[in-house]
Amino acid sequence: MSARTDDEVNVESSSVSVTGMDITEESTEGTTVVYDMEFVRDVAELPQDEDWVEIIPYEVDISPAGAISAIVAQDLEYQLENDEPEFYEDPDEENSVGSQDGTPAETTMPESAITKSAAGTAKGTVTTMALGATNKQKIVDYALKWWNGKNTKYPTNYGNDCTNFVSQALHNGGWSQNDLFYTSDKAWWGRNWGPPYASYTWGGAENFYRFARVQSKRATRLSNVYSLVKGDVLQYKGKSSKVMNHTMVTTAKLNGVPYLTYHTTNTRNKPFTSLKSMNVYWFASRV
Repeated sequence: MSARTDDEVNVESSSVSVTGMDITEESTEGTTVVYDMEFVRDVAELPQDEDWVEIIPYEVDISPAGAISAIVAQDLEYQLENDEPEFYEDPDEENSVGSQDGTPAETTMPESAITKSAAGTAKGTVTTMALGATNKQKIVDYALKWWNGKNTKYPTNYGNDCTNFVSQALHNGGWSQNDLFYTSDKAWWGRNWGPPYASYTWGGAENFYRFARVQSKRATRLSNVYSLVKGDVLQYKGKSSKVMNHTMVTTAKLNGVPYLTYHTTNTRNKPFTSLKSMNVYWFASRV
């Protein structure tokens, strides 16, 4: 095999299949159907049965005569919806300088400088911790198990489910929940009974960022997306957006490239190199 750079991903083959369909509109003018298309890409370096997989809904307009007039991908995470009304301005953000791949320049905190404590469930408190390799593998295992499903032990009422999914993975990796008031940025909890079913920080991308990086310090800045390792978290914010728009978890690291797994458009092991051209700011976090 020839020498490769971080920007290359060796995809040997791919397959496409329909996993579901939903008729959203029927009239004398035609029918609109949403097809869930599963794209499976065989990345040579990924272990067997851990391909790059995406389930992307496509909206198809069909005329009464059966002719297809439009096919539009309904790829929600690229629509950059602002689903959180509040905004915390990172005090360091105004001084950050974007790198060539669009990643805000950030100061890396060495592992030895991260405060560690037990992941107990103390009432009304938050704990600061740096997860070890075993815990971070639990995050990865959970994400790969539930990447295309919903665990009914947790809230299932989110339309945009990306942060809820990552919170579940982190909880299974050792992050403790607390019972603070659900609108507080110091709270972090989710449950399958309610309402409320979860704190804002559990399911909202922007609120999660404020809890993880600002209030609890459970997550620390990384200088570059390529510094991510398995179990770490990547978020992004549109350059015209005032809030975080999406949350993902790193489930593999191959030849320097982080692979991301996330919900909303359910995706497993997507290489960052297929995302980095997006016009967004990236926020990489060590957990």
